[in-house]
Amino acid sequence: MSSLGFFSYFFLLGLISAVGQVTILREITALFYGNEIFYGLGLGSWLLFVGLGSFLGIKLKFKQKFLWLILIGILFLAPGLIIFLRWLVGEFIPLGELPNFSFALLILGIILFPLCFFLGALFSLGALKKNVNLAYFWETVGFAAGGLLFAFVFSKIVFSFGLEKRFSSPVLVINSQYQQILISEKEGQKNYFLNGQLAFTNKESFEDRQLLSLIAPFVGKPQKILIISSPALVNEIKNIFPEAEVVFLEIDRKLLDLEKELLDRKIKAINSDPRKFLAEDKGFWDLIIFFPGNPQSLLGNRYFTLECFEAVRKRLTPLGIFVLLFYLPSDYQSEEAAKFGSSIYQTLERAFPNLKILAPEDQILLLASKKELEINQENIIPAFSDYFWYHFKNPQTEKITQRLKNAPVKINSDFFPVAFFYSQLFWQTIFSFKLPRLISRIVFLLPFLIVGLLIILLLKSRKSFRLGLLAASSSFVLLSLEILLIFLFQIKIGYLYSQISLIFASVLLGIGIGVALIENWKLKNENLFLGYLLVFGILLLLGKQPVFWFLTALSLGFIGGGIFGQVNREYLKVSKNPGYIYAFDLFGAFFGAILTSSFLFPVFGIWGILLFLGTITIVASISTLRG
Repeated sequence: MSSLGFFSYFFLLGLISAVGQVTILREITALFYGNEIFYGLGLGSWLLFVGLGSFLGIKLKFKQKFLWLILIGILFLAPGLIIFLRWLVGEFIPLGELPNFSFALLILGIILFPLCFFLGALFSLGALKKNVNLAYFWETVGFAAGGLLFAFVFSKIVFSFGLEKRFSSPVLVINSQYQQILISEKEGQKNYFLNGQLAFTNKESFEDRQLLSLIAPFVGKPQKILIISSPALVNEIKNIFPEAEVVFLEIDRKLLDLEKELLDRKIKAINSDPRKFLAEDKGFWDLIIFFPGNPQSLLGNRYFTLECFEAVRKRLTPLGIFVLLFYLPSDYQSEEAAKFGSSIYQTLERAFPNLKILAPEDQILLLASKKELEINQENIIPAFSDYFWYHFKNPQTEKITQRLKNAPVKINSDFFPVAFFYSQLFWQTIFSFKLPRLISRIVFLLPFLIVGLLIILLLKSRKSFRLGLLAASSSFVLLSLEILLIFLFQIKIGYLYSQISLIFASVLLGIGIGVALIENWKLKNENLFLGYLLVFGILLLLGKQPVFWFLTALSLGFIGGGIFGQVNREYLKVSKNPGYIYAFDLFGAFFGAILTSSFLFPVFGIWGILLFLGTITIVASISTLRG
């Protein structure tokens, strides 16, 4: 392979890998309702299968020309896998239901393994008897280019083929910066799906009036109302309080364009992140209503945190009321259900001195105020008077209140998203009570088990395996910090898809630079590992200027790339398998992707996970002194 061919091959390998990965993982996210658990499982599975391909692919005896043919063939394989994925989900998972972990992993294995295994094998076979670090550099540069290409070009491309199996009569599919928006129409009713989940329809007046009949008696005569909900419910709010100024917030601009078609013209619609709006708005509101759905994603969890509730309280008038709705079967008595509901109730109780619970039809309606809540008889809607008094006097409500008030849970916060974690455990109890309880117990021991096992293996293993563990440790820390960087970026600045894509690209560019320069800089591994500790502090000091976030991401990637280059150079002195260290690098990233996003961050929070990652960093740094 010539120098130009070498560069072209690995650059194209990285570019195709990036576009294929982001496209398929975006589809997984859309089909499974934007849930980060499935994105983490998908990303982790991708890294694991590519690592296996890199580790075992050296045994395949393909000629160079066949490598190019396989690489080009992968370009056409990805769209076919997406169609097959849509068929599998549509055939075996009822609409509106999340699958259990085991079935989700089976689907991911069927879809991802053939593609990812060959991507890993193509790296090993292409780098055979070549400069592995240089191959890794060009693949990383290609991956960064692929990420940018997707962010600015492919993210706007939509094809609806294969969605008919899951959604009857889809008439419009749009990819926004936040989600897949799909509209289906049947018998004159339009159904609006966001990431595969039914969000609202254009005909919900009875259910909305029924729900609002529980709120109106506590409100009085509001002059200014701020609301996050469905357009139909916002219209009903305007009908009940026609003299009030009603402002509707929507974070997704493309979705807002569709929602405006359903909104009363007297309602003011604003495209803004609600958290950002509350922080910058100088007005005060008599009624603020949040119906954002359950916190089954980290983006959704931002609306259920102490920081958010305190921001809401600051924007309420002295007599103002905050209303929050989430879904929880009132007769479902599992421990996980109680902890999920309690994490939200007790967090809201921390921000507001006065709370009232109503529990209509598998929903928890929370009303919070600075003052004691009172009933305004004039606001009881006559058609729903019996409905209101039934739920107001229902003795079951007091039992639910005491249960949510007394369950031993932590407060849900931006840096400690426990409601998100409890939501995942609660959802899994639908399939099995054993798995969620096993997870909830094991996860608290997991950091100690990982650190202990790492110390033992680094002390007892032979040099080649120890070098692989160092690469895996570095990659684990790198990907964990990358995930934390994105989470904190989302909390401090807001969910901006294109900028998050630039963070990914910055990390990858940093990795490429680190691999390329490490040959000349001669930095020691223990110093590079300790560089991660510097990033820990920088993460907590970053403000609202995106450029500093990108520079931090670049530095983070540089450290990881430098460690990879050093470890790989040491390994090639004792063995010649070009995919060995690359495979360990991906295995470490696999565990970082799954454990950090899904378990470690929600359970231990920002401080706990930084302590855990810092311990791994110090252990690995000390281990490098063994030579």
